[in-house]
Amino acid sequence: MCSLYSVDMFKVARRMQQGLPENKSSRVYTLTSTTRLPAESVVLTLSKNKAQLIDIIVSDLRLHADEFQTKRLVVTGKDLFPTELYQGQTFQRNDMWTTQEEVNTIIIQQVSQVTAGTVLVVADDTDVFLLLLYY
Repeated sequence: MCSLYSVDMFKVARRMQQGLPENKSSRVYTLTSTTRLPAESVVLTLSKNKAQLIDIIVSDLRLHADEFQTKRLVVTGKDLFPTELYQGQTFQRNDMWTTQEEVNTIIIQQVSQVTAGTVLVVADDTDVFLLLLYY
């Protein structure tokens, strides 16, 4: 499961309302699937750069849907509905639509929609870990 990162998320909007910088790095890059990525600390500290990176990853995964023959992968990008990749096809998961803005909550909500099999969540965020333990 790959989660979305919206540039207009609540935390970012709140910081901007308060006149606080989003972070120390303020350079927005124009990222494409063929450009060389800047340093991780640069890309992952600015929401607009993160959103572009996630768009690139989600697009690339959709292009390679044929590689998901036995495992299912659900990816959430900027689209309203997540996409499931399975047996070389892509499926729009209308049942996983959410109005949540917090990524941690979206991950838990989408994991709870899986009714069969094992779900693997890879995250280095303590909040995600604690939410998974709770649910």
